[in-house]
Amino acid sequence: MLTLYAGLFPETQCQRFITAIDFLLTKNIILGDTLAMTMKDTSLPIVMSEWNCLSDNKVKRVDYTLGNLTPYKASEDYDLFSSINETEFDPICLKSFELIDFKEVQNAI
Repeated sequence: MLTLYAGLFPETQCQRFITAIDFLLTKNIILGDTLAMTMKDTSLPIVMSEWNCLSDNKVKRVDYTLGNLTPYKASEDYDLFSSINETEFDPICLKSFELIDFKEVQNAI
C-alpha cells in the first residue's frame, strides 16, 4: 500500500508520513490467540491501541490489553442475557501517550 502511495505521489511524498503510516499499520494489524488473549507464539498479552485525533495534526494514543477490553467476569451471578450497557464499563489503560503530531506517532515513548 505504501508503495502505491509512493508511485502515485512521487514528487510530494513525505517520508515522515510514510513512516507514521507504517507504524500505525504494525500497531493495528496484529496476530494473536484471542481465546488466550496472547500474541502469536508468545505469552505476551495482546495490546490494542486507541487513536484519538484531538486537534489539527495532534494524535493521542492509549494502549489497552485485550483482557482489559473484554467486559467478562467469571461469576455465578453473571447473567448471560443481560445487556452490557446495564453496568458502566471503563477499561484500565496499559499506557497513555502524550499528544503528538500525527507524523511523529512512531516516536512517542
